[in-house]
Amino acid sequence: MKKIFLLCLPLFITTLSCTYDVKEPEPSAACSLSVSFDDTIKPIIESNCAISGCHNGSQEPDLRSYAEIIRNKESIKTRTSDRSMPLGRTLTQTQIDAISCWVQQGALNN
Repeated sequence: MKKIFLLCLPLFITTLSCTYDVKEPEPSAACSLSVSFDDTIKPIIESNCAISGCHNGSQEPDLRSYAEIIRNKESIKTRTSDRSMPLGRTLTQTQIDAISCWVQQGALNN
């Protein structure tokens, strides 16, 4: 048993001493431009999310107000990026990228 431990000890120590550089994903080129809430994000949400039977007050979250959209911005970004939302509708990749960039840029009310 001691022989096995001694043989494994260098491997164990080497494994513990390894470090990995984790790079943050590069923002897409689309994120280099400022995304407007009023011109870009609000129309996407109004026509795809805050509609009858969805997030227009009949289901939580109610996405008819900027305050609720801000409160749920990370979830909106995640659920549109993984295409689990909007249900029954399809966003274009451009729309998904715009939402992602808008959140990355601080989700401004502009």
